[in-house]
Amino acid sequence: MNLDSLNKWLTLLANFGVIAGIAFLAVEISQQSESLDQSNRIAMTNAEASIRMTSSSLQDNIANNPETATLYVKFLTNEQLTPIEAIQSYSIASTLLQNWILAERYFQQGLLDEPVFNGLIMSIDNIIDSLPGLRPLIAQQYDVRLGSGQSPIVNSRILSALERNGQQILANPN
Repeated sequence: MNLDSLNKWLTLLANFGVIAGIAFLAVEISQQSESLDQSNRIAMTNAEASIRMTSSSLQDNIANNPETATLYVKFLTNEQLTPIEAIQSYSIASTLLQNWILAERYFQQGLLDEPVFNGLIMSIDNIIDSLPGLRPLIAQQYDVRLGSGQSPIVNSRILSALERNGQQILANPN
């Protein structure tokens, strides 16, 4: 066997090695892609669960806690709140607003499906329209939390619902 023939065989083996390496990389990339897809699905499930858990917790508290149910009735009828109820109401308004802002952030990151997000955004109108006693507290939280314009969809929806219901906004965040 001469040197030229040996070089041809070594080149052929090297080419097979390169092809095998490329095939190995393709399999690894495919597995990594599947792993990322699964991680993304888990993140989406966790994001939706987080949003739903907050909403469910508020609803459960209204259904099972007589004090919170009484507070909810005062939201409906726009009755005067006691100082303790005002603190509780502030907490409820803050939780609602945080949940809406978080939902928009998750949606922007692709972690929340559009139908779920749209349902949450529609809840802004439902809550502000049907609970006149909660409007001033949402307006107050709006001024504090949305002044930076960090959540444009939530921002415009809350502003529109508050204005539609004649609720004054202390400061215009725009």
